[in-house]
Amino acid sequence: MQQFTYKAIDTDNRIVTGVFDGENEKSAVRKLRKQGLNVLALNKTTKNISKQKKVNKKPSQKELLIVMHQLATLLKSGLTLEDATSSVADFNNNMFIAESFNSIRSSIRQGVSFSQSFRDCKIELPLYFYPLLESGELTGHLASSLRDGVRQWKEEQKITSEMRHALTYPFILILTGFISVMLIFATVVPKFSNLLAKGNADIPFLAVLVLGVGNFVNENFLFFAVGIGGAIVIGIYLAKDKKNRDYVQNILAQLPVTKDLLLETVLCQWASMLSTLLGNKVTLDKALEFSEQCININVISAPMRQVSRGVRGGNTLSESLRDANLVDTTGFNLIRVGEQSGNLADMLRSFADILSESSQNRTKQFLALIEPIAILAIGATVGVIMAGIILAITSVNDIAIWIRPRKYGTLSSCQSM
Repeated sequence: MQQFTYKAIDTDNRIVTGVFDGENEKSAVRKLRKQGLNVLALNKTTKNISKQKKVNKKPSQKELLIVMHQLATLLKSGLTLEDATSSVADFNNNMFIAESFNSIRSSIRQGVSFSQSFRDCKIELPLYFYPLLESGELTGHLASSLRDGVRQWKEEQKITSEMRHALTYPFILILTGFISVMLIFATVVPKFSNLLAKGNADIPFLAVLVLGVGNFVNENFLFFAVGIGGAIVIGIYLAKDKKNRDYVQNILAQLPVTKDLLLETVLCQWASMLSTLLGNKVTLDKALEFSEQCININVISAPMRQVSRGVRGGNTLSESLRDANLVDTTGFNLIRVGEQSGNLADMLRSFADILSESSQNRTKQFLALIEPIAILAIGATVGVIMAGIILAITSVNDIAIWIRPRKYGTLSSCQSM
């Protein structure tokens, strides 16, 4: 396999340049023409693709997004499924991706559907990709459906990235405060507790509590360090499993603070998916069945099944959603107007945009509260520790006043006063 640099004219009569791979010049020109490019110049480079070093590691979400975008572009250009998957497999330097697409290509050759081939391979895609692939095969708009899935995945990754960046500072703040408290307990507090052990003063309860906790942490510091480190490692490991993430989401969906946020996020994803499916000429009944597959929260999936039963029973989608208490007045009116005007896909897209904006606002408000809450919590903790230490110091000074004799006389300093 050789690499070529090319200069060509695209369908908009623009001159484009780039790098392409092929077995020889003729095959490279033929593949470029299938992409709608009129080749002006083609030059062979000295780089041999077959000798590229492959990376054998599981790809990140961003890498998979790029690969799926590449696949959608190849299919849009007119390549067959076999040629498109072969191109991705041959020219990707990640062994995991290459082997997965080789497996998909082999399944296609054996007569397995494209969507089922993706389900059987090792690549893990968001749930909504699979019904999109199935609907694309049913309607003959596979490239379009795949591009819609890529667009939605890109939006989700953007939101996730923004949330991760927004949580970075509060996380660092909480981690720094926790480390500071542990250091105070491990180094400062034990010194005062050892000093108090020599006296018999009436120590305040807060001082006793702080010094006791400090001694306990200091005596079991290694246990605490190993336990906290192990908990972090286990948490990261468990977070990689989708079942565990779904379990956590189901718990968060029952909490008052995060319930509405998750409900809006999932409904936004559902409405966007349903709009895409209906736009690709999938029937409403089939589109509802596909859309339900992207819902992994029990408090929402059960009402959604009720919606599907209502639609199959003859009710309209808007009425079924209202009966299941899943949409507000705005959503009900949008969907009802879409049903009456025959533009249900467009109205669902508008409803999804409204939910997306509302969800983003809720997320920003939630994240805006984390920072002051973290500061207050850390400040209160450090304040209690310092108050306990100051009370301990005061108790030590009281001991010194009562037991120190005068230089000249037999009375204590307190009695002479």
